[in-house]
Amino acid sequence: MSLLPNPRPRWFAGAVTLSAAAAVTAVVSLALGIKVWSIWLGLLIAAVLLIGQAERLMNAPRVPREHKLRKNLRLIRGGKSAPYDLARDETTNNQRWLM
Repeated sequence: MSLLPNPRPRWFAGAVTLSAAAAVTAVVSLALGIKVWSIWLGLLIAAVLLIGQAERLMNAPRVPREHKLRKNLRLIRGGKSAPYDLARDETTNNQRWLM
């Protein structure tokens, strides 16, 4: 949040959204040759709802992806509390490929 005051009034974003919806409605209605005011109003309401849905999708928090569990996890005998001794570890002695 900024310490400077916001110079725009609170209703400004709503007015811009409504005027954008009206402009889209006018362009679509004139391009299709629609002259009935009720269809204009329906298109205006649809445009406002679509803009609102797009705005909601853009501001939605991202859900983190769940990580897949790796299948090749190995169990360390004794758990993490026991000190691990690499010299006594023989689990990789029969490996086919050199790492």
